[in-house]
Amino acid sequence: MLPKRGRIFRNGSGENTPRLVYARAIRQALRSELGPTHQANKRVRQWTGASERTIKNWLNGSSGPRGEHLLLLACHSENVFDVILTLTERDNAVSGVKLHKICDEMSRSLRKFKELMEDKR
Repeated sequence: MLPKRGRIFRNGSGENTPRLVYARAIRQALRSELGPTHQANKRVRQWTGASERTIKNWLNGSSGPRGEHLLLLACHSENVFDVILTLTERDNAVSGVKLHKICDEMSRSLRKFKELMEDKR
């Protein structure tokens, strides 16, 4: 046993360690997309094949997905993908792509609206 002399051992634990910031960001992304229900756990399990306990840890923010699970989540969840880009400070590179996507969707909607207006004449 170590004597108590006021020494603080830094082992990466704390409130704002990169690991916890990452885990909380993934938790928030999944919760905002899937909600707080048990269905979220089932959906993430379908996406990743991870165990129920592992997914609960992700959804609680006590740990974050690693490796292939993170990639699978990013493939299925736009929010998780955005979090990855934000945490790596690459989010501004994708904003142009998103704007083009939004513009395309708006153009399609406008065409459909015009078609509906022509049908009513």
